[in-house]
Amino acid sequence: MPIGWAITGAGHLLDESVTILENLAKDHEITVFLSNAGEEVLKMYGLFERVTNLTGGSYKELALESEQSFSYPISGRLSLGKYDLLFASPTTSNTVAKIVNDISDSLVTNFVAQAGKG
Repeated sequence: MPIGWAITGAGHLLDESVTILENLAKDHEITVFLSNAGEEVLKMYGLFERVTNLTGGSYKELALESEQSFSYPISGRLSLGKYDLLFASPTTSNTVAKIVNDISDSLVTNFVAQAGKG
């Protein structure tokens, strides 16, 4: 079962999220999607290499927000049914507020919107 996992710049429950991600990666193909702040926080907490070691399957790269154009075309993978599940964890309160109010102006909020439409 292919799984998409989005990480924002939240530090709260970050280590726990990475541990769950590692456990899921034992049996599932994982693609990790990072906001710019997510990458920064993973490095700050010393977790970036643990996460990069987990990416595999069809898409070995991390999808970084800074590598996308304004429309985040990589989010189309959700519309194409490439993933059975999408997790967004941890997320900042800003990301949660945007999701609740149907605002999709970042990599992670675009992924959540595409998952809802798909």
